[in-house]
Amino acid sequence: MHNVVAVVITYNPDVVQLQKNIEQMLVQTNKVIIVDNGSKNLSEWHTLFSNQNIIVVPLQKNVGIAKAQNIGFITAKEYDVNWVLTMDQDSLLAPKTIDKLLEVPEAKKETTAILTPRYVDVNWTDEQRQHEDNNLNGLVQDMDTVIASGNLVSVNAWQAIGGYDEWLFIDQVDLDFDKRLKLAGFNIFQVNTIEMAHEIGEVIDRPIFQKLLGFSKTSIFSDHSAMRQYYIFRNRIIYWRRYPEVRRNEHFVRESITGSRHILLFKNHKLKKLFASWKGIKDAWYYDPEKDSDFQELKERAITYGRNREANK
Repeated sequence: MHNVVAVVITYNPDVVQLQKNIEQMLVQTNKVIIVDNGSKNLSEWHTLFSNQNIIVVPLQKNVGIAKAQNIGFITAKEYDVNWVLTMDQDSLLAPKTIDKLLEVPEAKKETTAILTPRYVDVNWTDEQRQHEDNNLNGLVQDMDTVIASGNLVSVNAWQAIGGYDEWLFIDQVDLDFDKRLKLAGFNIFQVNTIEMAHEIGEVIDRPIFQKLLGFSKTSIFSDHSAMRQYYIFRNRIIYWRRYPEVRRNEHFVRESITGSRHILLFKNHKLKKLFASWKGIKDAWYYDPEKDSDFQELKERAITYGRNREANK
């Protein structure tokens, strides 16, 4: 077994699903660190994990995915590991995933920061899955960004760029982390021969209504709480402001407002979620990355690391 520790972030998890996921991680890693983000049902499940190779770190409140991830990495460092597997509570690792990831030649590269399988949402329609399959390129694909779950992350790379940006709380945390890895000269590799089952909220499949709202059949939308909708829309604009090269056009705020119409496809609390998304857009309107001293510090740290490594070659 490779010297790998898994870090799982939980928040009111489905206990049966969590048990299944943890069992699969235990087979492939040395330890599993569960960082719980203030779950209301913690008392129902934390005693189930009495295995000496499972560590539960209970937080008193929901501090967000970014801070919880950083806490997980800090805990993992105590076990002198080179790689940390980052997992969501809803992701199921396929057998021998760790072995297969570390077998690819890219795993030996000094600049490799992340190795990850491709993910497949179990709720995708056939058209949506085919659309995602069409975007694959080769057996091992050099990526700009990947979702956080299922990542083998180099502890050295995490530390080099200052970890995850805790102010973002949730959503775009992984993409922001990936962009700073790139600024530092690291590589992110997706191994397309390995699949991971993952769920990003409740996938909406209402083709007639999607067409009426002007969306294609391959468009993928997931239903989330109002709080999550706030961060989705706020942080998307913040991400675009931080990294202008990823924008599709200059009208990204207007695009966000018109794009929020997909919330009308949801089954419950549509207005509440729509207003939450608009509040996120409004708050992001005033965001200036140049005035965000914490982000500028993280960005400069990544750039400086990359320059120093180039200079020392």
